[in-house]
Amino acid sequence: MGWDALSKDLPMKEWWVIAESFVSWLEVKHPNLILQHAGIAGSVILEELQNAVRLEPLPEDLLPDRDFPEPSVSDIRLASTQRVPPTSTQLYRSLDSYVRAFGTHTGHQKFCKATDAAGDSCPHLLIETLLQSQHQWFYNLVKVENQDYDPSDTRDPPAPPQPFKCTAEQRQVASVTMGSVFSGFGSGEEALRTSQCGFTVPAAEQQPTLKAHLQQKLSKAAQVFSSAAEYLDKAQPRSVQLLQSSPPCPSHSTVNLYRQGNLDRFGGLHWQDSADYVLRILPANAWLECTLGVLRSTKGHASPMTLLNAAAKHLYWVTTLVIDAGRTASPATGRVSPLCHSRVHVIFWKKSCYPTKPVLEDQVNLDAHLSSYREFMDSPSEGKEYRVMPDEDFASMSFHTAPNSKHATVLAEVHQPKEGRGHYLWPNLLEDPNTGRVSVFTATSGLKWVCRYLNGKARATRLTNAEGFRMYCADGRNVHPSLLADNSQLG
Repeated sequence: MGWDALSKDLPMKEWWVIAESFVSWLEVKHPNLILQHAGIAGSVILEELQNAVRLEPLPEDLLPDRDFPEPSVSDIRLASTQRVPPTSTQLYRSLDSYVRAFGTHTGHQKFCKATDAAGDSCPHLLIETLLQSQHQWFYNLVKVENQDYDPSDTRDPPAPPQPFKCTAEQRQVASVTMGSVFSGFGSGEEALRTSQCGFTVPAAEQQPTLKAHLQQKLSKAAQVFSSAAEYLDKAQPRSVQLLQSSPPCPSHSTVNLYRQGNLDRFGGLHWQDSADYVLRILPANAWLECTLGVLRSTKGHASPMTLLNAAAKHLYWVTTLVIDAGRTASPATGRVSPLCHSRVHVIFWKKSCYPTKPVLEDQVNLDAHLSSYREFMDSPSEGKEYRVMPDEDFASMSFHTAPNSKHATVLAEVHQPKEGRGHYLWPNLLEDPNTGRVSVFTATSGLKWVCRYLNGKARATRLTNAEGFRMYCADGRNVHPSLLADNSQLG
């Protein structure tokens, strides 16, 4: 449309020439698209453009009912962003402070009473209940039913992962046993089991629903602990051959405007303290994963990665990989994620098992990134309901950016954006799923707004949890239903 005309050496054109050229092109390439969305035929617009050249006024039936409204903020947005409810990290930080001050039993009682609950309540279940109440309140504010929803519109599950096969230089004489810390919904366990390499023996997860789900998934002989500290306290040397851990990242994430790195005594030490698990259990291999922030120092202090490496390097080779999920195909499925998301993956190799350090750096980030993620989103009749931005806020957005196929394509920014990436319930940015990759969404960064055609018009909606699982190439896994439910805080 000539948005880049100022950057080119072109003769000046009147606005109606540019508009006429665009409307003519649109009518040829996409017949009736203007009529469908604007309620007026493109041919009528072309005719009135010619009349405009002759300075003829618009017919009365084409005059707008009113001027375009001034940009504004809807009541729904005001209600949902005027306060910041406590996050999971803040609630657990509060619980930790009570436990440190009064001991476990009394600390739990005082925390529960401070949140207007009975003193004998389970603090973990209480936190889950509080978070769910907050999430459900916002979900009810912005949910919109899909009028085209068809429950029979379901997609086929992805092809299952290929079982692991040894090369000519390898042999596997027994199943691999794995211990898992900060297990989440058990992605490490799922990978080990579906590759038919082995099974998980102990795991540690404090979130009640996820812990219960792990207990159902794992074998009856497996132990599931309520915390990493409890696992470490009971772990025996050489009890597993592989240790997997994905420590919490908020203290190191750039999305967290108040991050303190490893100066945060509550949540910032998990990464460097992972050396304690490795040196206590002495597995043949350990695999850790977290945000890139663990590579950075804070206020002159050594980075978590530097401290982790220093603690373990006398017994282990340490491989540090920064893996872009959107440029590294899964060796088990061959799938590439549309995510624009890089994470640190660290592998420990026990020197008594590996005389020389294995080289893996040349096996990651080799694939071409995807240029769109539309196919990972719901079909028009697949989703039952969506979290939708009110029309008032959508109309008030500032549309100003250009496509970017290497990263997420940002189309617009909300009116009066908040600092950083915005309020966690109301992100600042709107993305185009047709051009570019999807930006990361986690517990810290939240979900972005995306363009979607819903109930007869373009809307700004949040991505659904099911869409997120597809984009992480995690669809088809055995996960708790709450992780896929948009009205669940767990998802």
